[in-house]
Amino acid sequence: MRPVVKPPRLRPGDLVGVVAPSAPVDTRRAEVEAGMRQLEAYGFRVREGASLWVRQGVRAGTREAQLADLYAMWADPEVKAIFCATGGITAITLVDGLEYDLVARRLKALIGMSDITVLQAALLSRTGLVSFHASGLAEGLGSPDADREGPHLLRLLTSAVLRGLTQLRLAGALDGVAALLFGHMEGCFRDRPSPAEGLALAVEEALGDLDLPVYQTEAFGHCVPNVTLPIGAMAAIQGGRLVLEEGAVL
Repeated sequence: MRPVVKPPRLRPGDLVGVVAPSAPVDTRRAEVEAGMRQLEAYGFRVREGASLWVRQGVRAGTREAQLADLYAMWADPEVKAIFCATGGITAITLVDGLEYDLVARRLKALIGMSDITVLQAALLSRTGLVSFHASGLAEGLGSPDADREGPHLLRLLTSAVLRGLTQLRLAGALDGVAALLFGHMEGCFRDRPSPAEGLALAVEEALGDLDLPVYQTEAFGHCVPNVTLPIGAMAAIQGGRLVLEEGAVL
């Protein structure tokens, strides 16, 4: 992984971009537009991506159009940050099409949740850029009035979590990891009496003799409110609490 680099902090009057690099949001236009109005209320100017309202099957426009939107936002020096309208299932298909050299030259925050974290992990790995896991515009930017039971709700069975953790362990992805932090679990582990029991079983079976502390919180994930977490910033577990040890922007 490259040395960590931090994006510049946003200031009132800055221009921010809004894109949909995964699922379409044409049927959730009211929620996304409400999110853009909230950004404007914070003092930012908003620019929409060209394919923001397009639907192409399970994605917002073609793969090429989504990549073009991201390229345009990163290439424009006036745009200071990029907000993702929502998550979905197709962000992973963009990983090998991102212009990482451009990202490294034009540092700006990418803000999103759900499968947008695939893009954020790729940016951290290939450029060192810190980005932010936070609610999408369709999820109300973390507003307490946002719908808790929308189509973005994640549902997992114990077997799926067990398989995912085991794949990470076998691939060496947990080498050097100091701790594991799980987020919101409502609606998950429907095959167990409680989410806590399902998580405990999956962790025990998947991690084996790995000596890793494991924590779970309801503060982030597919939930409202959704605490913003900087991906790539230094943090520590102190007294059972996640504590950021440094700022995430310059």
